Amino acid sequence: MRPPHISDRNSGCKPSTASVRRRRDRGSFRQRIKALKTSGKKPKALLWSSPTYVTGLMLPIAALANLAREHEMLSICDAAHLLGMVEFDFNALNLDYLVTSGSKWQAGANGTGILLMRRGQAAPSMVYKVTGGDQDVASALSKISSSKLPTFQALANSCDVYSEIGRSKISGYTLSLAAYFRKLVASQWGSDRIYGFSETSELSSGLLTFNPFTNPIDVQNEGKAREVVARLRSEHGYTARVVRFQRDSSSAVEWPLRVSTPLWLSPPDLDAFVKAAQAVISTKATSQVF
Repeated sequence: MRPPHISDRNSGCKPSTASVRRRRDRGSFRQRIKALKTSGKKPKALLWSSPTYVTGLMLPIAALANLAREHEMLSICDAAHLLGMVEFDFNALNLDYLVTSGSKWQAGANGTGILLMRRGQAAPSMVYKVTGGDQDVASALSKISSSKLPTFQALANSCDVYSEIGRSKISGYTLSLAAYFRKLVASQWGSDRIYGFSETSELSSGLLTFNPFTNPIDVQNEGKAREVVARLRSEHGYTARVVRFQRDSSSAVEWPLRVSTPLWLSPPDLDAFVKAAQAVISTKATSQVF
């Protein structure tokens, strides 16, 4: 269950979404806030992901934080993929809350993360249960004890290593890899197969989502997409992820592939991945035909 819906169930807060479908939609958050106020609602918080985990779009964090402050709302950024990908200054972002993963790009242990809060803000409550499954967040947090200290020390050590290398240097390398991979994908499958509009440098991240199928309509077949990912791992040793994408409520759901370009990869790795993906798509599998 997504956090806004958990909040709805536990505190009565009603989530309201704003869609960003193209570059000129950057004002959609502002328009949505104004529409809510006009209808008599009192929006309390602006919550967004940056970069978005589906397409890798790097929504402008500081600009959205300033928008929230302009309307006397809390600013909350889900930046799970930010730490270790790009350099950022939390104080300069003007955010109230930012949460990021310690394992996705920062090379820390699984289950670690960092919550940054503006001085004076209250720590968020973690007392809800996620319904529809056996994931009990409150119970999981209560089990964190001194036995977990080595895990968090390992995260701190990895942060020190990144700082020694230079986070600006890492950020530049990560984004240059992403730009290189974007050109590879465009040359092999066409730029129209790439999701989002992250060719704009300020909106770029180290995540790229694309449709690799010979027949573009096959991206609507979840089974085929997951078979591609499984074969990339089992036959070639590469990891990619299937993400769920829907252009609007009336469009068919699509299942493109998402690929990351972290610090430990190089251009030859990306060249080899593209060749592997082409091989998987062009050959028959035991359970699917592409």
